[in-house]
Amino acid sequence: MSQFANIQQRNAHKALRTVNVEICTEPIKYLDEWVSLYGNLIERHNIMGIARFSRDAFAKQLSIPGIVAFRAVVDAKTVGMLLWYVQGNVGYYHLGAYSPDGYKLNVSFALFWTLLDYFSSAGLQWLSLGAGAGITGDENDGLTRFKRGWSTGVRTAYFCGRIFDPDKYRKIIQFKGATQPTNYFPAYRFGETSNKEG
Repeated sequence: MSQFANIQQRNAHKALRTVNVEICTEPIKYLDEWVSLYGNLIERHNIMGIARFSRDAFAKQLSIPGIVAFRAVVDAKTVGMLLWYVQGNVGYYHLGAYSPDGYKLNVSFALFWTLLDYFSSAGLQWLSLGAGAGITGDENDGLTRFKRGWSTGVRTAYFCGRIFDPDKYRKIIQFKGATQPTNYFPAYRFGETSNKEG
């Protein structure tokens, strides 16, 4: 077992002494708790733009077929949640958010430990944890280190960089007011997640 795996296991077992983890069969029932937790994440990381999802956006996301939510509970209070999407035999990590108490109790470890067991038992063959925060790929940021601790490998993801409908693309840029030249693609999303993009 790697050094990272040992740390994750130790932290998970410690957190599971305090927290109960539930698999939410109807995630939409926990919309209020999720919005509150995500509000904490917005404040903590100064999330801006499209990643600052509205309540309505979350209501839609929590109703999408294939969504699986994991909820960490302490004294009947939700202190953390993870949202995953499952398609075929692959699970895709979408979002995670925690209350201040959830951070203090390291409930993320309890949640990930539980979901690995759950998805394995469900017959999933792959879990995609996604990348770290931002677009710079800093391998030392906390989120990247956390995900590395649960991973058995790394894969490169390629995003389409082609414009198939130039007229529609131009209209979106004009609508969003993104008319200044930029190398960022797509141009209409420039600056929506941080002021360091370019």
